[in-house]
Amino acid sequence: MTQVAPEDRWLVALDVDGTLLTHRGDVAPEVVDAVRAAAARGHEVMLATGRSLVETIPVLRQLDIWPEYVVSSNGAMLLKRDPLADDRSEEHTSELQ
Repeated sequence: MTQVAPEDRWLVALDVDGTLLTHRGDVAPEVVDAVRAAAARGHEVMLATGRSLVETIPVLRQLDIWPEYVVSSNGAMLLKRDPLADDRSEEHTSELQ
């Protein structure tokens, strides 16, 4: 997949409830594919949700993304990715579970 030029990158901020999740509470495969395609092209895909951070982490895992920032708890919490955790190691994320 072709990467977009840095000046053409988008910030794609997605809500969770009523937007990403199906009525069953999971993420549809088509949505996962679209999110992965946007990220693969170089766009920054993140979540901005009213959910708590603990409730947001499983959605990030379903989407298979680990964005630099996540807004949760109706904007009360901002999570910034630890650069040491870029490998998505359980060692770095276990305290969030």
